Amino acid sequence: MKIVSNTNFNLLGDRNYVNSFSIIEYIYLNHTKLSGWDIEDMLLDIKFYKLITCNCVVGVSNEPVKNISEEILCEAVISCEIGKCFIYFKKNASGKKLGQANINYNVMEIEVYGNYSGNYKIRSDSYGQFVKNLIEANKRVHLQSNIGKSLKVINMYMRNIPLFLDQNIEWSELQIKNIGLRKLSDGSISTLNKVRVSRTIDVHIGFNIIGETL
Repeated sequence: MKIVSNTNFNLLGDRNYVNSFSIIEYIYLNHTKLSGWDIEDMLLDIKFYKLITCNCVVGVSNEPVKNISEEILCEAVISCEIGKCFIYFKKNASGKKLGQANINYNVMEIEVYGNYSGNYKIRSDSYGQFVKNLIEANKRVHLQSNIGKSLKVINMYMRNIPLFLDQNIEWSELQIKNIGLRKLSDGSISTLNKVRVSRTIDVHIGFNIIGETL
């Protein structure tokens, strides 16, 4: 693994951990440096092993790391016709202190069907806003499926995220469908949602729900 950079993340809103949106936006803004490629039609998969509560050292590799150490907090994979680039975010104990920033969303609920499914509209004038509102819409459908319960909804992984999706439009509709649900041994719930973001692209998002759920 080759170390290429250090992060400088902010905590968004009232979170005490780095929002998954911040990680994805970092990859989007630095994809050429990280992968060495400057082409369209790249897809991103990302998996969070732990909540990220510090800045990170970022490493890249042409091959996946076989043994994930305690220091690796997040793994991401950029895929395209050329190949795959594996990106790892490692704990940086001597890194900069996390900053603080406000966050705003443009998310409109259209209909919630229950069982973590529903339709939402999001407003985006940049790629970053699209990803931020996409994640928030999925979080809200989880909360709306458990009204009146105290929950913590954590994004654990995302698959098939387009890195060059043109979302410079006023509003776009998201069709969110739950395709997986299981209760874990610690009492939390793991969900998997399929989100139709365009006529040809489905993004998969996995959440962990902690708190009073069932």
